[in-house]
Amino acid sequence: MTGTPASLGPVTPPGTAGATRRGWYPAALLSLMGAAVWAPLAQGSAFDGGQAGLVILAALSVLTLTQAAAHGEVRVRPDLWSGLVVALILWTVLSAAQAQEAFGAQQQGAATVAALLLGLGARTLLVSPGTRARFGALLCAVVGVMAAYVLLQRLTGGFTLRADPSASSGLYYHPSHYAGFVTLALPVAVWALATGGSDGWRAGWRAALRVLGGASAVILTVSLAFTNSSSLPTALLALGLASAAALWGWRRWAGATALGLLLLGTLGGAWLLGSASGQGTLDRLMGGTQTKSVSRFLLERQALWQMDREAARHVGVLGAGPGNFIHVVPLYRPEQAIGTNDHAFGFVNYAHNDYYQLAVEVGRTGLGLYLLTLSLTLLWPLSVLWRCLRTGGRSGRRVDLLAVSALCGLLPLWVAGIWDGNATVVPGTAAWAWLLMGVAVAGPAARPSMHAPLDHALEGR
Repeated sequence: MTGTPASLGPVTPPGTAGATRRGWYPAALLSLMGAAVWAPLAQGSAFDGGQAGLVILAALSVLTLTQAAAHGEVRVRPDLWSGLVVALILWTVLSAAQAQEAFGAQQQGAATVAALLLGLGARTLLVSPGTRARFGALLCAVVGVMAAYVLLQRLTGGFTLRADPSASSGLYYHPSHYAGFVTLALPVAVWALATGGSDGWRAGWRAALRVLGGASAVILTVSLAFTNSSSLPTALLALGLASAAALWGWRRWAGATALGLLLLGTLGGAWLLGSASGQGTLDRLMGGTQTKSVSRFLLERQALWQMDREAARHVGVLGAGPGNFIHVVPLYRPEQAIGTNDHAFGFVNYAHNDYYQLAVEVGRTGLGLYLLTLSLTLLWPLSVLWRCLRTGGRSGRRVDLLAVSALCGLLPLWVAGIWDGNATVVPGTAAWAWLLMGVAVAGPAARPSMHAPLDHALEGR
């Protein structure tokens, strides 16, 4: 959004044109973009170097951003959102320092801190409209690469969206990990299709981005039918929200109608979950895409959540430490198994609930900081959007469509966090989530900057 006070976010101060020749600002931006490209490779089911690469790129981004701020290329102004993220970083470090199993705490803690730092970097750097448009186009290019890989797998008969340990390399995703990434990817693709990037770009660039976004959205949506992820409904919800937002920008009545239908469908699905007959209806609607029934899924999750609750209740103030969930939760298994395949008696590597995961590993205070950050991420841009809609654009602010698209992916991801762990234990998806949170919060502060020459290369001016 434009027209916000300077105190809301970082801007390039006047009179520092000479300082920008040092190159720290472009270096910080490139390292942030590199992390965004690398993140999908850093999933837990990919390869050993993925997570390490993500941590290195995040560290490089922080180093170059710090130098850019020190040399006056960017000005960093404190705000509540950034303060909460810094507090969560410090709390995570303290929690890791006292963990029983130090190596796992250091490894997972480093990945968590890296994701948080990328969010701060996005919040600080992605404030000019041109930079935001380029970053959105880059994210869409990453989504396009994933869509092309999925299509190649399908055409060559090697479709590995179901669990397949023999294929755990390259861009392979475990089913739940894949659907979590798609939840964030689909709104980016819809943004590209709806906007074509920036109004000032050349027509050819805009048309290419629209085609890439549209094709990627179709491929990824169809691919969800071939994966048995429990996050499939929220991935479709993300697509629906992004589509409604795009329609709203075209015709307000069309967007309102789409949003109303989406809300009715969501409420209907929640109502069906409340009865055995409704759960059977959901099984039929999903058409056999899942390996287990809804009732069996809920039964297994309830057994896990009972263990999660007990563990969260008994850990100390700082929690068990990042990565130490697997060492704590087995202590709280029920005394007797239910049936012959009780999920609580198998190997439980994470809480299957983002919020219990944090409560166990970083304690209730860490969970509270996380929830406050999520709330501010959602409420700050939406408050600006509401003022824009209420005044019919006469407030001097504009709706930042990239921020809206980011929220369209983040909100379903947070809902899926009730029964899955994509936002906390899957490194690449967690990194994208924090990057998009930074994008969303920076939206209300977006304004032209002293780096306009970088925009002109794409605009052909």
